[in-house]
Amino acid sequence: MNATRTCSVPDCDDAVRTRGMCQKHYDRLRNRGTIEPFAAQSPAERIAARTRLAPNGCIEWTGKTDRKGYGRVWAEAREGFAHRLAWKVAHGPIPDGMCVCHHCDNPPCVNPAHLFLGTVRDNNLDMSAKGRNHNQRKTHCPRGHEYTLENIFINPGGSRKCRACGVAATARWLKRKRESLVEAA
Repeated sequence: MNATRTCSVPDCDDAVRTRGMCQKHYDRLRNRGTIEPFAAQSPAERIAARTRLAPNGCIEWTGKTDRKGYGRVWAEAREGFAHRLAWKVAHGPIPDGMCVCHHCDNPPCVNPAHLFLGTVRDNNLDMSAKGRNHNQRKTHCPRGHEYTLENIFINPGGSRKCRACGVAATARWLKRKRESLVEAA
């Protein structure tokens, strides 16, 4: 008979995976040095434990960040942005369709005094007003066509497209389409 062994941790009835423990307890021991679960922290405690005060007045997130520098935190049964959690702790729920934006333009900042609610459009206008939209400084498209009022198309997402490049791309596509029809005939 092959009886299934159970985890050596008291009150755990999961099957043994390795070293006498279930996978959950083994991973905790390997990753954190203890089999104990994380202590339950309130969102405010979670933020306070992973921040530091910067000289510019920002309260900067010192925990996990994404590639753009925004803090990431596990809350409400999923991972989310630390500045959004800080807003919720300080001001309550975030209405649907609203973003939590930074007055300070510092992605790791979670200082509620530096945050404001706005739409994606509000956030983009704020960015442009502060001169942080790097695309505004571009005067020519990647193929060398000048960005003028007559030569740009602003798509619904708000980004600029070169009309000359669009016309050329359409012409190439039509040429390929005609050639494929001739070959098929």
